[in-house]
Amino acid sequence: SISIADQQSIELEQKKDLLFEILRELITNVVNHSKANLCIITLFRDEDEWVLQIEDDGVGLDEKLKSVKAPLNKIGLFQIRTQLALKGGHLDMVPASPSGLIARVRIPVSIRDGAKAN
Repeated sequence: SISIADQQSIELEQKKDLLFEILRELITNVVNHSKANLCIITLFRDEDEWVLQIEDDGVGLDEKLKSVKAPLNKIGLFQIRTQLALKGGHLDMVPASPSGLIARVRIPVSIRDGAKAN
C-alpha cells in the first residue's frame, strides 16, 4: 500500500526524482531480500523534513549491512546514503515489530545541492 499523508505536491516537485530513485532501490531490496508478505510505504511531512518510510514484515536486515561503509556487493544502501548526504538528508533503518524492517528517509523540505548531512 502507498499512503501520502500530506498533499503539498509543489514542495515535493523538486525532490521527486531523488525520492523515486531511493524508493525504487528500497522496494527492490524488500522484493529481493526480505521475504516479506506486506510492505507499507508512507510519505509525510515532519516539520522541516519530508519523511519517506518503507516498512515490511520480512526477515529484517543484517546489522553489518546497515553501516555507512558498504561491502562491494551491497552498493545500494551506500549509494542512497551518499545521495541523501548531498541533499542534507539521511537514512535510518530500525527493526519493525514483531518482525521486518523500517527504512526511514529524511530529506529537508528546502534542499540544497552539496548540503552536509546532520
